[in-house]
Amino acid sequence: MTNEQVLNGRILSNRILNDRVSDNRTLNDKISGNKIFDNRMLNAVELAVGKARNFIISNQSGEGYWLDFYIPGMGNSSQWVTAYIAYNLSRLPNTDESVQKAIVWLLHTKSSSGWGYHQNCLPDADSTANVVRLLAYYFKKENLLTQENFAFYLHEFAYLLASYQDKNTGGFLTYLPGSNGKYHTMPDSAWCISEPSITAMAGNAFLNSGPEWVEQEISNAREFLISRQNPAGYWDSYWWDCRIYGTSLACSFLKQLGEIDPVKKAISWIESVFVPSKGWGNGYEADPYPFYTALSLSSLLLFENNIHSREVKDSVLWLIENQNEDGSWFSKSILRVPDPQVREPWAGSNRRKCEVVTDVNLLFTTATVMGVLYDFLNLSGYYSCSASQE
Repeated sequence: MTNEQVLNGRILSNRILNDRVSDNRTLNDKISGNKIFDNRMLNAVELAVGKARNFIISNQSGEGYWLDFYIPGMGNSSQWVTAYIAYNLSRLPNTDESVQKAIVWLLHTKSSSGWGYHQNCLPDADSTANVVRLLAYYFKKENLLTQENFAFYLHEFAYLLASYQDKNTGGFLTYLPGSNGKYHTMPDSAWCISEPSITAMAGNAFLNSGPEWVEQEISNAREFLISRQNPAGYWDSYWWDCRIYGTSLACSFLKQLGEIDPVKKAISWIESVFVPSKGWGNGYEADPYPFYTALSLSSLLLFENNIHSREVKDSVLWLIENQNEDGSWFSKSILRVPDPQVREPWAGSNRRKCEVVTDVNLLFTTATVMGVLYDFLNLSGYYSCSASQE
């Protein structure tokens, strides 16, 4: 994106923002009955997406990476969050320069076993899955897979990711047992057991990269996730202090495979924990946050008819009303770092004992909300209508 484009975007953003701030209550009153969204609200959502995009790009390092979260003893994440942020950014227009810088940096910092929390940490399945998902999506978007070398690398990375799958359960391990003899990767460590949210992320990466390469791995991941769904409808997550993140990823993966019943069961649970006129909390408490609201919204939008629902309308309004002036969204402590000996950190007193950290730079949350609001605009027909009016 050129400086002129950024400047023009900011001028347009400021112009629309003035209307949005003064008319938020009016917007809320107008959305009723079978009416979906008026143009003023859709313009406000587009503004929010644009401001978020500018915030993210402005916080990218010159080398191409982003930093977010901070775990004492480990520092900030770079590889993992860069892959996650770049994937969400890559779905938007006018982001190629930023996304390409991120991809080049990720490829240059890859280790023999994949990618990790940062380049000096042991590689893990989640970080590697995020990179594979990004590369698969971007290579397809840019028609690069017609070139043999791009297809070869993507194929290689997909098989590298498959090495993290547990042959017994079909789930994906965060770390491979015994890697470098580290305490947290010993065979009895919970950091080396099958984990639902990572399995769902890996499954989504596989579906992006070419399911014909890894059909059996996808099938095994599907069976694992279905077996691990809580009777209430959600999935517990080892690494996240919520029931929303893993549930959102599992819904995305299973819906693409045609597994409608478990997805509808999950969405019924999501609807049951909605905070009226606002959004979603973490699935334990009812305090709404943008991160959980965006993830829940993404699950509802898997079925187009849900765009008419009160939950979608209320949560979209709540998100645009709660965006910070710089384009970010506020966050809270969301990433859980359990003791390796704790196998169910979500259970009872275990949850209170776990360290939980915040995405201190607000990039992870902002990328999540931005991506979901962009999906919402596409589903609403906003971009197709805008194109027809040009």
